[in-house]
Amino acid sequence: MSGITPTNIGGMTMDLNLIVMAGRLAADPEFTTFASGATLCRILVTTKSTEPRRRIDVIPVVQWDPADDAVIRDMVRGDRVWVAGAVQRRFWSAEAGRTSRVEVVAHDIQHQVAKVDADLADRAGHAADMIDACNEEMI
Repeated sequence: MSGITPTNIGGMTMDLNLIVMAGRLAADPEFTTFASGATLCRILVTTKSTEPRRRIDVIPVVQWDPADDAVIRDMVRGDRVWVAGAVQRRFWSAEAGRTSRVEVVAHDIQHQVAKVDADLADRAGHAADMIDACNEEMI
């Protein structure tokens, strides 16, 4: 998917912040429940790449109030997962000063079994179709 850029469609610029990835859990999921009742799920997903060089990335992922809470709680380190979401940079104050972190804010986290959840795969396919259509408009 190289060459993806903001696209001009009908005189309007369209930006896209979408990530779909599959990998393995680097650690068991962590859950935090806040006084407000909101639940935050944190996972670390490892992805392997061989292009342009061999490397393993560890990507932090968060999901607020996960719909499939019980499924995610049953996941353990090493399980394969499928994540769809957006990249976000958040800032906070720490003893060392203002700091930030880039992470994926997940819309969906699925335990990847032999057959990926059809609805999630359809949405990922639709997103890929949108990207292709945008790229065709640029040509």
